[in-house]
Amino acid sequence: MTKGRFVFRLITGGYLAYLGIGLIKDALTDMPENYVWYTVAGAVFAVIGLGWLLTGVRIFLKEGFQEPDADPEEEEVEELPEEGHDDALPGNKEENMVETAEDVNNIEKAGEEE
Repeated sequence: MTKGRFVFRLITGGYLAYLGIGLIKDALTDMPENYVWYTVAGAVFAVIGLGWLLTGVRIFLKEGFQEPDADPEEEEVEELPEEGHDDALPGNKEENMVETAEDVNNIEKAGEEE
């Protein structure tokens, strides 16, 4: 787990647990009309938050901090020749050309016109 993920889990889990416990406390103290729903929602927030928090700590203790994978910018990228350059293919330009059926027909028509 990277340091960023660990810190994110700690902050998110802690905050959700804090909100859930605060919601339960306020619902039971003020006793609004729908205090049961507030208590259930607070319990859900608290359970999810504590789950995130404890899971992050458990993974950290098990694996420790790991370095992120190599940045794609640092990896060497093989440069391909750009289109339109005459030196893209080795040898004579005429040797590298491919004739299609349409090219042959155009050549025959040009020969007939002359």
